[in-house]
Amino acid sequence: MALDGFTPDAIIERLSWRPAYILSSMITISKRIRSRALPRTLTSSSIGPLDTLPAELLHIILNSLDFQSLLRFARACHQAKTRVESLLSYQHMMKHAPTVLIALSQTKLITFHAAGTIHAAFLSDKCVSCQMYAAFLFLPTCERCCYECLSSERSLRVITIRMAEVCFGVSRKDLAQIPTMFSIPGRYAVGHVVPHQKRVKLVSLKQAQKLGISVHGSQEAMESVGVSRDAPKIKNVRHRQRRLAQWIAGSNSADRQNDEFCGVASISFPSLQPKGEVENGLWCGGCRINSENYSSTIGMDIDARMKALLEKEHQARSRSEFLEHIRDCAGASDLLLEPGRLSPWEKSTIRRTV
Repeated sequence: MALDGFTPDAIIERLSWRPAYILSSMITISKRIRSRALPRTLTSSSIGPLDTLPAELLHIILNSLDFQSLLRFARACHQAKTRVESLLSYQHMMKHAPTVLIALSQTKLITFHAAGTIHAAFLSDKCVSCQMYAAFLFLPTCERCCYECLSSERSLRVITIRMAEVCFGVSRKDLAQIPTMFSIPGRYAVGHVVPHQKRVKLVSLKQAQKLGISVHGSQEAMESVGVSRDAPKIKNVRHRQRRLAQWIAGSNSADRQNDEFCGVASISFPSLQPKGEVENGLWCGGCRINSENYSSTIGMDIDARMKALLEKEHQARSRSEFLEHIRDCAGASDLLLEPGRLSPWEKSTIRRTV
């Protein structure tokens, strides 16, 4: 592709976009935390024995706290407030990802993840599953994920408390060992559209399965155990147990439509790049043109080529990855000459997926 005469910023402006049908398919938070999150306090400025600790050690201790505990500590006195505000984890999250903290609070997961754990995810940009660039955060485990893995990998899915009890033979007491989230009512569409009007208690499928293995001693013992005595009475329990067993054993993509909570546990999450830039991910408009052009020749069918094209369309990239990618993207050549071709598509909120 001839890129002569275009600066990197001009190329990104012409060829990149942030697809609404992907970004609105999961948790979206419109309000932001007020800039003055920690009120001034008139109490003593001493934090007791903690005052004697080296700053590095105190930061390690504070980063081991969850954000709710961290904010409560900051309200203790002026010195505590100063120490909390000096944390990079606090500074970065409050400035660049406040909506993630709101989502963690609304899903009641805020107390399950240490500030240092969330910050570590902010400093990374790789998907926990495929190691490609990842623009999203899976809240129950605080792991980065990309859109394709979020829509297909079972390790990035959530199930109800009742389903976890029935299928893995664990009790409510057992489930207290792993994070439990409360869904936020809304319309979700990762892979397919699923509306949820009520709040539901959910757990990570991966964590529930690991818990079941831990409780029963092995995968085989867990699969052979009957329904937990503490599990509620559910109609067709055995059928649901068999279905989930097959769901776990089968291929990831084959049961995509069985995911009742697609997108309910994930949110957009920026990343800090090595040179200090904070990025939210760039999607290639040329890849969208490629999939649209091919789609017009095959109708609504999805063959292997269409699947590959859609996967590229769904893939977010860092700035450096994007500038490298568009050199070999056929659709990007057309879009570079006709940048207006992308504009009407930015209004769409629904998109066919694999």
